[in-house]
Amino acid sequence: GQSTTLVLAVAGVLVLVGLGLGAAFVTGVISPGDAGTDQPTATPPPATAAPTPTATATPTATATPTATPTPSPTPTAWPTPATPPEPTDYSNFLGNLPYGIAQMTTVTVRAQGAEMNGDTLVLVFNESEDTQTATKERSGIATGYAAIIRKHDQGRFESDVPRQMRVIEINSEDDPPETFVVNTSLAREYAGFEIEGPEYVERFGRTSRDATAEEREYAKDINQLKDNITMYPGGELEVED
Repeated sequence: GQSTTLVLAVAGVLVLVGLGLGAAFVTGVISPGDAGTDQPTATPPPATAAPTPTATATPTATATPTATPTPSPTPTAWPTPATPPEPTDYSNFLGNLPYGIAQMTTVTVRAQGAEMNGDTLVLVFNESEDTQTATKERSGIATGYAAIIRKHDQGRFESDVPRQMRVIEINSEDDPPETFVVNTSLAREYAGFEIEGPEYVERFGRTSRDATAEEREYAKDINQLKDNITMYPGGELEVED
């Protein structure tokens, strides 16, 4: 009838079990020293070092070669054809010049012919031996040239205008024949009343010199091939073939 008490030690806990009553009482905790028997001490396993992860080498990207563009061939530039110059026509100027000389001269002038050599009008004349007369002949030729330029510039006839006039004398026997030049720009100054007659004569007179052998031969050719024209004061002309 009396209850039996059974003492159990479970995991270090003193348990009283009353068999008769069916009740269990926890009375206390037994430390390892109180158990009377040595409890084995659990030795923890040695700490295993966590393996250092091996760094995986990142593959180096291979540079893709840049394609070199192939230069396009440059087309050959063809030169632009030059516009051909308009043909020059000095015929009207040559035809009017004797009239201009005849209107301006104070003495008779005997021209042995005239023609264009490029843009230069070449006039060959038979100069007088008398110095004063020869000077008046040259003056009449130069002032007649200026008169025709003025007439052209006033629109009284159409023609290309020479750049200059070269005058060559042909009949000198003792002295070398002379030549002189009248620039068109100078003749325009005189025709436009920018300079006086004496200055005009003095300036073209400075160009006077002995004709070269080539110029003398050229003057002879003109004399043989062109008409001779005699210009009288007052505008009269006489043409000889």
